[in-house]
Amino acid sequence: MPSWFKRYLLPGVVFQSIIIAGGYGTGRELVEFFLEYGVVGGLIGMIPATILVSLTCMVGFEFARAHASYDYRSYFRHLLGRGWFSYEIGYLTALMLILAVIGAAAGTFLSETFGLPGWVGAAGLLLAIGALVFKGTPTIERFFAGWSFLLYGAYLALFAWSIAQFGDQIAGGLAGGEIRAGWFSSGVRYAALLVALVPAMLFATRHIRERREALWAGALAGPIAMIPGVLFYLALAGSTPACWIDRFPPTTCWRCSARGRSRSSSSSSSSARSSRPAPGSSTRSTSASTACTGPATERCRRVSAPWSPWCCWWPGTCCRASASWT
Repeated sequence: MPSWFKRYLLPGVVFQSIIIAGGYGTGRELVEFFLEYGVVGGLIGMIPATILVSLTCMVGFEFARAHASYDYRSYFRHLLGRGWFSYEIGYLTALMLILAVIGAAAGTFLSETFGLPGWVGAAGLLLAIGALVFKGTPTIERFFAGWSFLLYGAYLALFAWSIAQFGDQIAGGLAGGEIRAGWFSSGVRYAALLVALVPAMLFATRHIRERREALWAGALAGPIAMIPGVLFYLALAGSTPACWIDRFPPTTCWRCSARGRSRSSSSSSSSARSSRPAPGSSTRSTSASTACTGPATERCRRVSAPWSPWCCWWPGTCCRASASWT
């Protein structure tokens, strides 16, 4: 890797590769910290989050450079003195939580996409992590740098595909989006979630030699980390709140909407016949509060996830349905 890349960009791309699991890898985090405050409110909430991440990285990278502390233990011995072990407790707790999150996400993705058992994805991911740790720091740096570019390409492709498929819904979500109170504080909390992992990537700052380099690397780390999240957020902006309860929100409305679109060419009479109960059969009922309304032509059920009580309708209208629906 070029020297300028190691000094200015490598810390940011390594940081982005580390925080993606707990930051926005499943979309669940974007819902909790941003979409809950309105489509537009969540989007502007990413501004203070990005700024705070950059400021924290600027200070953290310079502190690591000044004290030659490129691992979290020596870093916190200089920062907290005898109380350094307090971070060790929180760090190990967060590490277990993040491993659980990304393991569950990997298992869910493979299960819903390829029909494989969930434990296959979780076990494969943990084995890959173990192999990287065994190879050492240089291998991890190269892997994270390449992985970051791959992730950028994946999120750009996802964004382009979402615009092409659901551009009208995304535009409508942004145009009619509201700004709910709490967007700023939620952005601050999201930044706090991310910067807690800065000490985990300090090994990538060992190439920094001057204060100017540390400050520039830290300033760039915020945008580098957040841009894929913004692209993912915009891809989710066309969905409705009913779709946001999923563990892996993108699979719900995208899959159901795509299924509805593929069948929307059927005639209205055919749709009416398919929705009319057969003679002598009873109609499955729902309560008035969960009745589905809107220009729906197809009822879509995620049979691969029976724990999800949500039924998605094209074009993007979601409503709660009885768990007995199929």
